[in-house]
Amino acid sequence: MTSDGIYRSPTLEFLITNACNLRCKYCFLTNGRLGYEQADVETIKSFIKNKGSQSFYVFGGEPLVNIKGICELIDYAESLDL
Repeated sequence: MTSDGIYRSPTLEFLITNACNLRCKYCFLTNGRLGYEQADVETIKSFIKNKGSQSFYVFGGEPLVNIKGICELIDYAESLDL
């Protein structure tokens, strides 16, 4: 806990997309129950900045389906110098 009374996690985890170009038999996404969506990168940026985390990682369906969003988050995190 920090001096302002807020707990800040050193690592954050984000679902960058639930889209996937694979068809793994064990995956719950392949049955079509969920629509494919991309995360709102601006919301994630705000969360990274406000939570002051030192690292984050992304997952999803297949995260690299949203490589543009991942690159944007990496560039943003580097600009913050966390």
